[in-house]
Parts: sequence; C-alpha cells; structure tokens
Amino acid sequence: MIRYAVLGSGSCGNSYVFYDGTESVLVDCGFSLKELKRRLEYAQVPFESVKALFLTHLHPDHGCGAGVFARKTGLPVVMSRTAHETERTVCAKLNIPAASLLTVDPGTEVRIGPFVLNGFSTTHDSAGSMGWRIDASGRRFLIVTDTGTYDDTMVRLAGNADVLFLESNYDEQMLRTGPYPYPLKKRIAGTWGHLSNEQALEFLRLAGVIGPLAADGGEVPSLFSEPSTQDPSARQVYFIHLSAENNDPSIVASGARRYVWYGAFTVCERGKAYVGELA
Repeated sequence: MIRYAVLGSGSCGNSYVFYDGTESVLVDCGFSLKELKRRLEYAQVPFESVKALFLTHLHPDHGCGAGVFARKTGLPVVMSRTAHETERTVCAKLNIPAASLLTVDPGTEVRIGPFVLNGFSTTHDSAGSMGWRIDASGRRFLIVTDTGTYDDTMVRLAGNADVLFLESNYDEQMLRTGPYPYPLKKRIAGTWGHLSNEQALEFLRLAGVIGPLAADGGEVPSLFSEPSTQDPSARQVYFIHLSAENNDPSIVASGARRYVWYGAFTVCERGKAYVGELA
C-alpha cells in the first residue's frame, strides 16, 4: 500500500508526500515546518517517517521551508545541480547545511528506502526546474508542475503513471481579461511560465489518459505502449497549482468532463489537502 497526498497546491504553498506505511518522501516544501507537520498529520503520515525532501525548483511557494526542514532534521534535501549553482542568493537564504544537500542532474536516479526518484527538466523561470517521477511498490507517480510547455519525455512518463499530478494553472480568457499587468500575463502564458487548462488537457490526450471529446466517442492513439497500472480505469489525475486570480476549479472540472476519461480526476483547490491510497 502507498498512501500519497497533495499537502497543498497553489501560490500559498506546495508539497506532496508518498508513504509506504513505514517510510515516506516529500516533494517540495512551501510551508513552515509547523504547518508541514500539521498537514502530514491530516494525511496520517508520521513526520518521523520522512526520509528526504526533493525540490522541483526554488520559488518560495515550493521551497521556502527547505532550509528549516534540513537544519531541524538533518535529512537530505535533493535539488537540481543547475538550481544550486545558479540561484546562489536563494540558496544562501535557505541555508541548507552542506551535509544535507544533494544536487543532481535530470535523469539521475535517487534511491531512498523503497522509493526511486528520477527528475526531468521542465521549462520555468527558475533555473534548473524539474518534475519528479516516483516509483514504489510497483506503482508510479508523476509530478508535472510549473512548466510553460511540455515535451515527449513528459508525455511518455505520464502515459505510464498510475497517479499524475498535473499543473492546470490558468484559464486563458480569465488571464487575458484579468487585472494582471501585461508583462506578468506574458510571463505566465509564455514558455517559461505555467500550463493553461487547455494545455493540460492536450497533454493528457497525447499521453492517452483521456480520449476524444465525449460527444465524438472512439479511441485516440497515444505515445505510450505499456502503462504500469493493470487497470487503466484506476489511473488518477490531480489537477494542481490552480491560480487563485486566473482560474476556477469549476472551469477546470467542466473542461475535463468534455472528454472521455480512462480513469478519474480530482481538481485540487488552492491550499487544500487531498489524500489517496494505492494497493
């Protein structure tokens, strides 16, 4: 059994946990240590089970708690080598002890207890940003967030994931007509920004996680061949990192329901925690 949780998602703080009943790993820590412990307790994951923290990138809503976490626990904090070498000011402020810091390149395999993690490059305006694939107990999880675009590697990984956490940051019309200044709108919608709702759905279609529009019926080809789940209908998708200003959970859900699903989806509201389990 693997218990997993979106401990929080959005600009107010991001974190994910994966727990096999004995040990766990975290991806991102955009919360204080006190708040992280509170959210882990809600997910019924003992803080003492945590063995390492992996970071997608160094923006505060993903990594602001990493320094305190490392100093208080002495546990490893894993991040992109490029992020560490480029974002020197941010790293200095986090003050992660050298003994706790592990820097890796995309594609490097990191083993922590029963968990095997591999990072892959994303395109975001934070140097060395990465997504993470997490394997444990024959199950595969994938986190794709804070990326302005996607590539074949991400799509193939998604097609073989039992549980996918996928950014669906903004509704294009809400962003276009909203109050943000033009440079910020351009940044969010650009290659180094975030995925829109429509981009997220196209990503899922290419990965074979969803089919055509429900009214059309039929099957569509995908880029993957052998998904890891025995039952494709058991595949879970969590739409994450929704913008509070430029998106709405009802819009994401409504858009997703237009398609044939080979599994199920959950739209993660800003700041809320979501817990799941896989046998």
